[in-house]
Formats: sequence, C-alpha cells, structure tokens
Amino acid sequence: MKISRSAATQPLTEVIQIEMETTDYLSEFESELRKYRQKAAFKGFRKGKTPMGFVKKMVGKSLMAEIVHKKLEASLYEYLETEKLDLLGQPIPTENEKENHLDVNSPQKLEYEFEIGLAPTFEIQGIKGQDAYSKYRVSIPASEVDAELNRVRKQLGQYAEVQEGIEDDDILEIEAKELDGETLKEKGWETAFSTFVSDLNEDRREKVKTLKLNDTFRFDVYQLEKDKDEKYVRKYLLNLDEDEEKSIGNFFEGKIIKIKRQELAELDKDFFDKAFPGQEINSEEEAKAFIEKSISGMYDRQAEALLFRDIQDRLLENNNPEMPDAFLRRWLLVTNENLTQQQIDDEFEGFRKNLIWTIIRNRLIKGFDLKVEAEEVRNQFRQQIRGYFSGYDPGEEFMDRMVNQMMSERKQVEKVYDDLLYDKLFEKLAEEITVTEQPIEKDEFLKIMEEARQAANANQLQALAEEEE
Repeated sequence: MKISRSAATQPLTEVIQIEMETTDYLSEFESELRKYRQKAAFKGFRKGKTPMGFVKKMVGKSLMAEIVHKKLEASLYEYLETEKLDLLGQPIPTENEKENHLDVNSPQKLEYEFEIGLAPTFEIQGIKGQDAYSKYRVSIPASEVDAELNRVRKQLGQYAEVQEGIEDDDILEIEAKELDGETLKEKGWETAFSTFVSDLNEDRREKVKTLKLNDTFRFDVYQLEKDKDEKYVRKYLLNLDEDEEKSIGNFFEGKIIKIKRQELAELDKDFFDKAFPGQEINSEEEAKAFIEKSISGMYDRQAEALLFRDIQDRLLENNNPEMPDAFLRRWLLVTNENLTQQQIDDEFEGFRKNLIWTIIRNRLIKGFDLKVEAEEVRNQFRQQIRGYFSGYDPGEEFMDRMVNQMMSERKQVEKVYDDLLYDKLFEKLAEEITVTEQPIEKDEFLKIMEEARQAANANQLQALAEEEE
C-alpha cells in the first residue's frame, strides 16, 4: 500500500493520498469469502455447498467494502502515528475525491484522498515575568462571620421549650380536634402532631406567629403545611394507618401545647471540638478567625478562576496564529450531521478562539511537563468524600471502598484529572508572571463573578473544541 502526503491550496492543510493495490486486500477478501461460504445457509443449497459465484453475488460487495475500509483505516492511523502530525480535527475525504467502484469479479487498484488540518507552530507570548496581572482579594464582612458562627451554634444547639413568642424556626406541638361547622364535632377525630413553623403555608404561618402558648386557631388540615399531599396529611397530621379508610373532615381547631426552639450552643470546648474537628480551636476569636479564613478561601478560589480567565484572555490577545479555517469549517460540517452551515458560520469565531486556547493550554502543559498521578486523583476523591460527611470520619475501610468505586467511573476520573491538571497549570503560570492583589468588597466581587458566569456559557461549536486536543 502506498501512502504519500502533499500540500493543499489552503494554509495549514495537507492531502494524504492512499493507493491500495489489489494485492493489499484481495487475499483477505477471498479468505473471508470462503469462511462465509462454510457458515452460510442459503435457501436451495446445503450449508457449506453454496456455489462461490452465488455467495459473491449475495454478500461479496459488502464484505469487500468492509475489508477495504478496515485496511484503509488501519493504514491511515498507522501513518499518522508514524509521522507524529499535530492535527486539528480528524482526516476527512477531499471534496474532489473520486469514487471507487468495488468490483468483486474484477478487482481494481483503489485510490483515496484525505484532507488534514495542522496545528500552527508559534512561540507563546504573555507568560513572562514582566507580564502583570491583578487578583481580587475579597473583604469578608464581620457580620458574615458572625452569621456563620451562629448558624453552626444553632445547628449543634439543643431544643428547649419557650413560653412566648413564635419564630419561623420553632417547632410547635399541636393538639387538634375535628370541627363540625363552627363548633367542635361530637366524638370527632382528635390528633396530635409537631410541625416546623417554616413548613406552614404563608397565611397560617403569619397567623400562628401572632399567637402564644395554649392559644387556639382553626385550619384546614390539608392546607396547613405547604406542598404536602393527602397521603402525608393522613399519616403524619391525622395519625391514620396507611390502609385506614376512615372519613374525617378537613377542618380542625388546634391548641399550641408546646413551643420548642433550638438554642445556640455554648461556646465551650465540646462545641469547638464538634464544630471544628481537628482544628484545635479553643475560643470564640479562634473560631471566627477559622471561619473567616474558610470563607476567604472560597472567594480566593473564585478569584483564582477569574485570574486564570484573565490570563487566558491575555494569551489569546497575544497569540492569534493562522489557522486552517477552511478545513475546520468543512470538518465541522462533515462530522456533525446536526450542524447547519449557518450555525457554523454564526459560531465559528467562538469555536476558533476556543481551539486556539486548547492548543496554547496543551502546549503549556507539555512545556511545563505537568502530570497528574493516579494517587493524586485518589486523594482528591478522598477529600470529596470527607466533604460529604461534613467532618465526620466514615472510617478507612468505607473510604477506600468509595474511592475505588469512584476510580472505576471513567468520566469522574477524567474530570478530576483535568481539574487537577488545570490547577497545576494555573499554579505554574502564577509563578511565571507578576500578580498583585486588588482589594474588593464582597457584593462587587459577586457581581463580577455573575457576569463571568454568564459570559462563560459555551455554545455547541466551543464544546467541540474542548474535545480536540
């Protein structure tokens, strides 16, 4: 089989010519045809006794096409691997490739032409020490730290009965009796249940918050709590068995017999150990410092993402190489049957820009010799699992079992691998450039983040670019 390559008329585009002599595919075709004859059973012939001419007529062309396609694909792949070409997209048939007619009775030499797009060669600009960037440093309001500490204290606090005043987070214990019009029903249904004030429908919630211990109020039991169906009401509010078909009215008079409120946990060692396991926190000041650092860390990661975006934008501004645009447009059309020419025209510039970034990113990763080891992926999964349990230690055996399960999921592994690789690339780039901190208020920073998220909405063609390199 003869394979050659020549330049095309368009920039960074070449044509691969493949000549397949009959000797390249005929012997395998005849061998497969004999095997097929031995296994096939055609009506009117005994198994294995069908005349070869008849077999050729029935399946010869499809069998030859299959063999030729397999050999063509293998030869093209081997050639590309040997030549180590830096391709964009995959090879596609040239527009003027002549059609080969497969003739099982008189095999001929076959000729194929494929067009390929080559990645441009250029020196990446914009990552030297004199290239200056700024990174946001978000100011954390003391009120936000206080609110988070109170949230944790409330989460770990105990419920206690209160005598007056009803708040949204309170739990009410209610004894209720069935009504018959405006009066209590004689021998009517009686029930008792607990409910969060926050679970009540808005009109009932506002009414209840004006009451106090031992006050009564009237309600439709099916409209008392929001988003609850009949099955829930009969089981948890009316205390009926699932198979009980007793007929009960909708309207009840309820008496508030208990108001329970979750108090803030005391700021003692027991609280600090539970709220901040492994942190050796022993005072309110240390707890607030840890909370502020944690919140700041979250915003810092977002600020790093913005800095990485700015670096990416600057690199794209400074590196705009010539690309095989004509090939890429045709490749998109040929390989994506759901895309129209109009869609490609409308979105091509975004796709092209994203593809250039992919080239830059991958060459930087290669140039910095960045790698992610399997153990790093495992450790990242372990951190994710610990996050699920909010500080609770599930045990090493359970942890190993969960990590092994996650490691078996290819998409999960690829995502974590890419995330870790991006982190390493960002850290390396941050070492190469000059970064100064820019203080910013939280609300202004959140506004910038929201604008960045909206701008990052990827279109169909841009998503394709991520798959290319």
